[in-house]
Amino acid sequence: MQSTNDPVGKKPLSISSAEDRARISRVVFAVHGIRDFGEWREELRRELGKQGIELVKVTYGYFDLLRFLFPFALFRRAVIAKVARQVRSAQRAFPNARFSYIAHSFGTYVVANMLLDDPWFQADRIIFCGSVLKYDCPLSQLRSSYEPPLLNEVGSSDLWPSVAASVTWGYGAAGSLGFNQPNVYDRWHKGGHGLFLTAAFARRFWLPFLLDGTVVESDNTPDRPSFLVRLLRIVSIKYSLAAVITVVMAYLQWQQPFTPCYEKWLNKDQFDQCFQEATEELANVNLGQRKYPATVQGQLSYLGLGSPEYKAHWVAQPTRFSDFCWDMRTALSRPDFNAWNRRAAQADFDLIYMQSFVDQDRIEQVQASWAFVGEWPKGKECKIE
Repeated sequence: MQSTNDPVGKKPLSISSAEDRARISRVVFAVHGIRDFGEWREELRRELGKQGIELVKVTYGYFDLLRFLFPFALFRRAVIAKVARQVRSAQRAFPNARFSYIAHSFGTYVVANMLLDDPWFQADRIIFCGSVLKYDCPLSQLRSSYEPPLLNEVGSSDLWPSVAASVTWGYGAAGSLGFNQPNVYDRWHKGGHGLFLTAAFARRFWLPFLLDGTVVESDNTPDRPSFLVRLLRIVSIKYSLAAVITVVMAYLQWQQPFTPCYEKWLNKDQFDQCFQEATEELANVNLGQRKYPATVQGQLSYLGLGSPEYKAHWVAQPTRFSDFCWDMRTALSRPDFNAWNRRAAQADFDLIYMQSFVDQDRIEQVQASWAFVGEWPKGKECKIE
């Protein structure tokens, strides 16, 4: 078990027994952020221990960026519940202590929501740094749960809270721009997201506040928030991206009726119909040529999970074929294609194009088209017998 150092000059106090833990009067819960196991808390523990303050490391494990950015609260609520269980256990272990919180980055979101969810949790002092909470987080509802003010450390060049607020839902930029609320003291510093996580910073700024509520002023005039922080305050990445996607989809939908069928991806029935239309539309009577599909591309729609779609690549050829007699077959197996090709040759049909691809069941599919050489008798159905 860890031990706590009483004020300078006193013998270190063991907390291995319930009796010793009952003598502890101040406990601080330290909650880390994402992609972080909170190694900085060991240095903080030693610094606080010199003043008889016991630091309890609350952890929820490694929380990756994908779960952090997930727009719904499923993963976040699981973290809050895990931290709440650890805090309850520690509060029972130190029955006579006053409890405070130091939280960094995502840890501020966890602590604030835990305190808002359950009034059973009480706090003597609360320190947030690099907070990803919204500026209008209802901290006033916590007034009866802690001793004001809540101390919010703000880094003038801390970009990450603004990024979190801009790219997903549920977060804010209080660590970049402050809360600006009653009962909250926003203390500005020159620096970024990890500026606060050192023993020297804790010794100067946090110890006076934890011991008697003294707020030490920062000794420098903070810079204006960086250009990116101010830009992200105005331009939300998530809404900008949603707007771009909406405009692109609307344009494609508007353009669809005006796009020739032979430039689109089509299913089998649509392609068969388009094939007949396109041979007429792409004729060049003056040059005695007509455009024929030299090759046909095949793909599986809906990210490779849907039915096959086709699109032809057209080339100009002399009009030696009938303008009215074409026979097209799709979704043929390789043996079926060979059989149809033999039948076509016997009926004076030439192979115009052939293309194959492998479908989602790993089965080869062939699509091909044949044209009759010469003039097809009018009124007779055009097909390979």
